[in-house]
Amino acid sequence: MKVLFRSRLTAENIVGFLFGKMNQPPEYDFIAVPSRYANFLKIDLSEDYTTFMKTFNETKTRLFNQIPETADISREFCNYVKTYIVRKGPSLFGSELSAALRDNDSDLVHYILEELTKDWSLKMEITVEFSTLKYEEISAMSFLHIWEDLDDSNVQEIMKRPDIASLPEAFPIVDPIAGRSITEFDIGDPVFFVVINARDPELMERLQKLFPKNFFEGKNSVPLAGTLVAKELVKTSRRDFYLLKVDMSDGLLARCLVPKNLKIMSDYQRYEMKVASQNEKKWEKELEEMVQEQPQALSSRRIVQNVIREKSAGGDFLIAFLLTVMILGIVFIISYFFFPM
Repeated sequence: MKVLFRSRLTAENIVGFLFGKMNQPPEYDFIAVPSRYANFLKIDLSEDYTTFMKTFNETKTRLFNQIPETADISREFCNYVKTYIVRKGPSLFGSELSAALRDNDSDLVHYILEELTKDWSLKMEITVEFSTLKYEEISAMSFLHIWEDLDDSNVQEIMKRPDIASLPEAFPIVDPIAGRSITEFDIGDPVFFVVINARDPELMERLQKLFPKNFFEGKNSVPLAGTLVAKELVKTSRRDFYLLKVDMSDGLLARCLVPKNLKIMSDYQRYEMKVASQNEKKWEKELEEMVQEQPQALSSRRIVQNVIREKSAGGDFLIAFLLTVMILGIVFIISYFFFPM
């Protein structure tokens, strides 16, 4: 849920988000500015999740650096929200908010927001945009924004290197709220991921024997925990990636190509919570549902198929990486930690 508050009483404009999750505390953050700086707070609530979060974070960084007063008010408002949620009960508030969003009950959503802000300002104008999203949808949208970069010749050449070419393909679990950019990871840190292409049937059999609870019908249906053993920067014409080598255990390595600014899960407790709650799924069924529900995903599948047909003579990396990651991996891998909001 994306929201704009305007307070005539305290002369403030506040933009932020609240993500409700059943039986869990909500995720939230806000930027609050004095009304005289309202023109600096241009964030479109109708933007899709990925674009909104990018704009929100960039605006927050810029305003906090340029207008110290904004940083102080924002922290004060966030502390106020935290106090309200603690008093209400974090899990209860998260569940109420999630239920209102799930039922598309705009009146209840506005009531919840009015109750939330009434002790801050009695005269608060509220504008809100909300929808129910699954995190696999968020993840798919996020990756669809950058999939073109994987066609970069520099990426293709690197992935053909002898030390990389034969490694199984993996992708880390994305945590857009509490995660960290891969730039913040050090060698030896844990990385939580799913194998999306073992490349070798014998290796897949070995993995299934090592991790019998993590594989279902030949697919890595429950995420694994590995150790980061190498990372290097890969530049493309549009954005930067990091190429990772991850020790999966027992001397087995996997490779991951991760966008530089993508937030991935880094907390072991969050990983354990996800694994404990993860039900075994059939990837084929999930893919069918995703294609039916997401026109963007269907469109991207057709685009990838066209690229593969055009480059069938020499596009081994595109076939292995784009098709696997874009069509299968992104739909299922990144969603492991999260539940529907």
